[in-house]
Amino acid sequence: MASESTSAPSPYPDLDPGRVVTTLHSLGVTYLTLSEDSESYKSLPPEHLIVALLQSDDVRVEYALISLLLRHPEFADGIPNVASNLPSSWAEKLQRHYTAAVYLQRMYRPALAIYLGTTPTLPDYFSAQLELPSPDEYYGVIGLQELVDRLPPPIDWWGSYLYPAKMLIRFMSLAKTYEKKN
Repeated sequence: MASESTSAPSPYPDLDPGRVVTTLHSLGVTYLTLSEDSESYKSLPPEHLIVALLQSDDVRVEYALISLLLRHPEFADGIPNVASNLPSSWAEKLQRHYTAAVYLQRMYRPALAIYLGTTPTLPDYFSAQLELPSPDEYYGVIGLQELVDRLPPPIDWWGSYLYPAKMLIRFMSLAKTYEKKN
């Protein structure tokens, strides 16, 4: 890790968590709460937001990257470029989280379609490179299981990857219910 800190400066600025969460809210990922009034923040470019989420010290914010990609699959276009501009350990983490999002999109496609309609399929950029199954095998379940089986214990990686997808769907469901009542 020390060798990475001496590498070329990142093209992505460090961003405060309030701005990151505010941008997520503006993009429909609303299950994280704001700790302050952040009305003055403007939206971030997708690549900057992706890196800020990835580098967050708060695991819930980091894993919101998965929700963001499920909610906005169009942001996937910049993922290979972002990965190529990151130090190797961050690029590997991005590849894992992105690949988890690809698998989760296949797993939760019917539920996501209820709230988002038809959305683009996240491209499979990294499963072959990571030597993982295709996301089209058994709706992504096999690939996600193999991905989490490779990660070190004692963390519940399966639950850690499912949580952002479930929270996104739950909050979209609540929003839709609330809209119907008003």
